[in-house]
Amino acid sequence: MIASHSGTSAIRIKSQLFEIIDSIKENNWEISEKIEPIESQLEELLEELNNTLRPKIESPIRKKPLLSIAIAAGIGLLIGSLLNSSRK
Repeated sequence: MIASHSGTSAIRIKSQLFEIIDSIKENNWEISEKIEPIESQLEELLEELNNTLRPKIESPIRKKPLLSIAIAAGIGLLIGSLLNSSRK
């Protein structure tokens, strides 16, 4: 179909498509190799945040669970009403 509309032979078009696919595969491998160090740094930072912030967040929640649930419900209602009003 492409060959009939472009005036290029089907063999040439197929060859070009395979070149594009090969290029995409090569670039994906390069990108993944560059992302790996960043990913490991991000995992370390998330682990550090989990270890430092989690106790600070859990303590007040454990002390006042009903207040925490009320605050979470209020925030949920607020976000829901904002999202609902933006759809109209």
